[in-house]
Amino acid sequence: MAFCLVALSSCGPDNTDYVEKVVGEYNIKITPSISVKYGNSTLPITVETIETTAVVTATDDAAGEVTMRINGVNGEISEMFFEGYCDGLGLKLQNSHYDGVFYSTEYGIIYCDIDLKNPTVSIYNSRILSWKSTFTTGTCGVNISGLDTENYNVSGSIQFEATSK
Repeated sequence: MAFCLVALSSCGPDNTDYVEKVVGEYNIKITPSISVKYGNSTLPITVETIETTAVVTATDDAAGEVTMRINGVNGEISEMFFEGYCDGLGLKLQNSHYDGVFYSTEYGIIYCDIDLKNPTVSIYNSRILSWKSTFTTGTCGVNISGLDTENYNVSGSIQFEATSK
């Protein structure tokens, strides 16, 4: 019986096969949706879609572990990093932290310190990786009143659309 279990478990693809599906360079579009708590109300802040590049590298093929680096764009977005692992269910991105900037045409540079809750990304079509990371905890430094920039509590999401080069 033990022999059958070992034989059956070795029939499917290993994590290396899944890692190979996502490793590479991507063009990526990032669309933040940010809401700040201002007094007793919530104020949406518009941030236009940012286009940049990303690289996914394998850190441990056998375990299916990968790292994704999204390149920053000066004055629009800071560099972002994600760690995750690949298996038969997809690319599971670990929750992460973003301490960087977004640029809004209305409010200028917004300094954010947020905790991202990241989902499992489908790798069925590995040429396109699409996911939405949400955040309910964190702060953003925004100049809303025209005076000094203040840190406000924030919530929202960031939509990522990555296409393999």
